[in-house]
Amino acid sequence: MNQLSGTVSVIDTDDNTVIDTVVIGNSPVGLGTFIGGVPPRAPSSLKATLHKTNTISLEWSDNSNDELGFKIMRKRYIGGTYALIATLDKGVTEYTDTGLKYDSNYYYYVYAYNYAGNSDSSSVVYATTGNDSSGCFIATAAYGSLMEPHVQILRNFRDRFLSTNTPGKNFLNLYYKYSPPIADYIAQHDILRFIIRLSLLPVVGMSWLVLFIGPTSATLLLASLMFLTIFSIGFIRLRNCEKR
Repeated sequence: MNQLSGTVSVIDTDDNTVIDTVVIGNSPVGLGTFIGGVPPRAPSSLKATLHKTNTISLEWSDNSNDELGFKIMRKRYIGGTYALIATLDKGVTEYTDTGLKYDSNYYYYVYAYNYAGNSDSSSVVYATTGNDSSGCFIATAAYGSLMEPHVQILRNFRDRFLSTNTPGKNFLNLYYKYSPPIADYIAQHDILRFIIRLSLLPVVGMSWLVLFIGPTSATLLLASLMFLTIFSIGFIRLRNCEKR
């Protein structure tokens, strides 16, 4: 249909070329699905929330009125591969993902689709199964898995030392309150993940040392190392002064 021209074009859908034009009169009107439409607008504001220990709820905003529905993509751990887990009807803006593995990071994004194609995808979000304090969010985002050995060391340190006293519990409460959005941002940037892994190495090393020989012995060992370092620097400077 060619609006206001009084003609209708016949189109070969194999290559979208006009093969004929038919004169039909003034102001033709057509009903149906037309070639040359546009994909729907991308959904936004995707949120993933741990609903139960192995259930994650998703919510998003529908920004179009011409979609046929939505498709939800998911992967387990940052090194996993995305796969389609659900196709939903138009207008639906929530989904509950059940039967998930315990203590795992699940990543999601959503896109809308219609006859013209797929929308851009939403932002990527993730949630960690388990209980509210089961995950070391920032470390898990940096290393990609709760089962990674460095993360396990930090979790063991948390369980044996931080969670057994009031100052440690207060720190953990603040950590679990504010770290998830930070971890979510880290998880989406590979360079930042690498930087965080490097910055966590001293923390992981100290945690391993405390777990292996105990907090008192670790403190004495570190104090001795600091003393030897300061003494060595002072001795070298003294020798340099004598040589002058």
